[in-house]
Amino acid sequence: MKNTIYNHSPAFLKNWIASIYGHNLYRRRYNNKYYNSAFPKILERQNWNIEKLDEYQDKKIREIIGVAVRHVPYYRNLFKKLKLNQEDIRGKQDLIDALPILEKIVLKENENMFIDERAKKKSLIKYFTSGTTGSPLCIYRDKKTEGVAYAYYEARWRVPYGISKDSSWAMLGGKLIVPQERKSPPFWVWNSDRKSVA
Repeated sequence: MKNTIYNHSPAFLKNWIASIYGHNLYRRRYNNKYYNSAFPKILERQNWNIEKLDEYQDKKIREIIGVAVRHVPYYRNLFKKLKLNQEDIRGKQDLIDALPILEKIVLKENENMFIDERAKKKSLIKYFTSGTTGSPLCIYRDKKTEGVAYAYYEARWRVPYGISKDSSWAMLGGKLIVPQERKSPPFWVWNSDRKSVA
């Protein structure tokens, strides 16, 4: 329904819709306690030596495995099948040695088995991969994961190049923003809130 209204709207209305959507997306990604907490810590870790980073990564792996084994059906079942305990995974090397590579088809066919049982699926943010290697995958994130992911995005992809989330920018992506049969400009939409072209 929303896409139908957008697709049949004149250019000025598409720009208005893009601006409102962009404003809400910016708030969801960047104006939250998870982003604000994670961003300075990520920047600080960039100065750590390799030993400290290794320790941190192994600690995070243990935390993630603990959550996965207790609350994610796919991993609970996998650990039972492999006769593993969460304590068997102490870090990166154990992860590589003990667990099989997750095949895309398994994720695609068992989508709900990868969602934390404590989460309400309706409250999760749904993403699709681009599908460049085949069909797209559906990925779910909660608000915390969303905020932390964008903190990493900002710290790793923007800050090193002297730009920020508030810089003007243009995006080339796979989302259809004007009808394919359009023969004359505009072939873009303008998000006035974020000063961006898509």
